[in-house]
Amino acid sequence: MDIKVRMLGGPRNTPEFEHTKKYRGVSFNIGDRVRVGRSEGFVADRNDSANFQIEFVTGPYAGGLLSVHPADIEVCHGA
Repeated sequence: MDIKVRMLGGPRNTPEFEHTKKYRGVSFNIGDRVRVGRSEGFVADRNDSANFQIEFVTGPYAGGLLSVHPADIEVCHGA
């Protein structure tokens, strides 16, 4: 049996994400690792409130997908 696999590549910003990014004056992208308080996660998307959806993997918010104001987001460098 043959199995064909195609790599999709990394996460890509949508035009809506780019608009919110420019409006909020931030430099992070979908897929970037970030910290909010004592939790770390990844930027998943944006929402209509011009906030960012963060999928958390560690800390008190682990397992959650929360809407976060950009002022509360710290980019984890070296990710």
